[in-house]
Amino acid sequence: MPTLDVKKLANDILTNLNNEIKGDIETYVAFAKRQSTALAQQAAWITAETASKALSDADRDWFLGDLAQSTENFSHTIAALSILTFEKAWNSVVNTIWGAINDIIKPAIGITLPIPSMPEIK
Repeated sequence: MPTLDVKKLANDILTNLNNEIKGDIETYVAFAKRQSTALAQQAAWITAETASKALSDADRDWFLGDLAQSTENFSHTIAALSILTFEKAWNSVVNTIWGAINDIIKPAIGITLPIPSMPEIK
């Protein structure tokens, strides 16, 4: 009876995971770099204009509110991308593992074990 090759499965898990999310991670990092630079530039401008007394208190508060909103939007986007990455990672890993198990179990005993559902993200 065939056995599960642990080294091969571990390698397959990493290979499939890398293939599934590598491009996404690179895209997310590039996005995060652009956004963090834009936020830093906005913060620097507000700081300089406030320090030079070029902004009224009302204008300063408006620009700070805009910066806070931009920060929130950026954070929400990163969180959403992280959830999508988790889903892709889960699907890649669980399909690789259960696929390997079922490749041995199905011919041996005639059943296919069900793939677990993705856990709830909290």
